[in-house]
Amino acid sequence: MDENNLNIRKKTIDSLSIKNFRCFQNMEIEKFGHINLIVGKNSVGKTSLLEAINLFCTRFPPSIVLLMLEFRNESKRNKQDFDILSPLFYGRPNILLLPPTITIGSLSHLNTYMSFKLDCYLRNIGADNITNYSLIDENDIQNITQGFEYRLTVDHGLDLNQQHRIIKHYPLNKDAINQAYIPPPLYKSKIIFSYSTYVDKQLFYNIDLSSLKIQAIQFLQIINPDIIDFSLEVIDEKDMYFRVKIKDIEKPVPLSSLGDGVSRLLCIILHLLDCKNGVLLIDEIENGLHYSIQVEVWKMIFKIAKELNVQVFATTHSDDCVKAFGGTAIEDQEQQGLLLKLLHNRKNQIVCISADEEEIEFTHQKNIEVR
Repeated sequence: MDENNLNIRKKTIDSLSIKNFRCFQNMEIEKFGHINLIVGKNSVGKTSLLEAINLFCTRFPPSIVLLMLEFRNESKRNKQDFDILSPLFYGRPNILLLPPTITIGSLSHLNTYMSFKLDCYLRNIGADNITNYSLIDENDIQNITQGFEYRLTVDHGLDLNQQHRIIKHYPLNKDAINQAYIPPPLYKSKIIFSYSTYVDKQLFYNIDLSSLKIQAIQFLQIINPDIIDFSLEVIDEKDMYFRVKIKDIEKPVPLSSLGDGVSRLLCIILHLLDCKNGVLLIDEIENGLHYSIQVEVWKMIFKIAKELNVQVFATTHSDDCVKAFGGTAIEDQEQQGLLLKLLHNRKNQIVCISADEEEIEFTHQKNIEVR
């Protein structure tokens, strides 16, 4: 892709450094494309990479961190508040020994980074009954037996004027984390986890009665060409469902009656249409989708991402998905599709290698497996 065209793109993530986060001890990705497909074996960090990108976009709000842990059922297993964050740190260390700081940032803009760490404070009650806190050096923690508490320290990055860093301290309990400061995001971002078909009703309202709805219908027609419209039926706040109008059928039918594939497509397209000038993250994008439609799915994603300037990151285990993505990337080189493979090096550290359109075309011609 022409570098001049890349510069026209508004505010995309071009690189990333991840330290001490989940399975990544120290990983650098020097280049991202506008549409990125992430591949690799099981437990190599594909979903964790999406989480890291999402935390970078949102600037590490603790409430988002807690939701991320809850989605993986990790916070439920750790019933004590001080231990809820252990799965986030590389090696899942003993939280009480203060693990190394998690840092996620850009390689090209060195001031654009966020960090997430635990600190230990000594409580002192003064003569005026006011409690004061003093930071304990990590080398002295094992010598302190009482009168101390752990706190979460988050560096949310620079403020909007790019002059001062936003650094906040939070008590280490779920209530405090849920009520923590939410910084303005670096990028608008949305994440769709594996097998998710959940759609917030506001996503539908944002596109209903607009030209964007036509694109959503066209996306659903990849599976069923007879779909001519869809709507949201709201019974109450907790009970709602989508209905679709099918050609030559008088009454609308529940979307769920058409199978998981249509529900998955609706989830993807509504998030994509609502992510203008932002970042969309999709885990295991192929789930629920037959291999025969994946070329058309990728063509539509490339087209809409270009029109709305959405940077896309998706993961997959499917060779059919990789081939469909590769073929689309070769055809539409203006979008710069990039294939990213996570793997362990000889030191058993996770690294990332990338392939652009020309390299993808070479692997296609030689029939080289890249999953």
